[in-house]
Amino acid sequence: MRRRSIDERMKWRTLEEVDYLFGGINSLSNEFRVILARAMCKIPRNIVEWAADKLLFISSSDEYFAFALSKKEWKHKTGFIFLSECLKYESEEKQAFTIAHELAHHKLKHKTPIFSNLTEEETKRQEDEADALANKWLRSDSEVRVPHSLDSPF
Repeated sequence: MRRRSIDERMKWRTLEEVDYLFGGINSLSNEFRVILARAMCKIPRNIVEWAADKLLFISSSDEYFAFALSKKEWKHKTGFIFLSECLKYESEEKQAFTIAHELAHHKLKHKTPIFSNLTEEETKRQEDEADALANKWLRSDSEVRVPHSLDSPF
């Protein structure tokens, strides 16, 4: 088994670094940009870079009623994660766990129960696997200090 380098295990040190990585690619309100950046600061760097390369993050916004994306605009993205309004009202820890959990579903190549005919047992297995991987990523967060407040969104 290949040992991961120190760089692969490192976490992001600033919210600005993470926001820069995801900036301009996603359809997120400023509030959700902060939520995403804070969560990603707690997740291993290699996972964050994979997510920035492969996934599109979408949230609701006061800036528009709706939007459309053409296939060309998806570029090489292989999936998306929608961040619900409800997430804004959760604790920072719950926000980070929820985002890590959804990343884990993509990393594990899980099927979406909404569009697949998964049994209750298959759905539970996928949820348990995503929980375990999200917890693993977040457990190694002890050396990271993420600011709890920002003067302004990026």
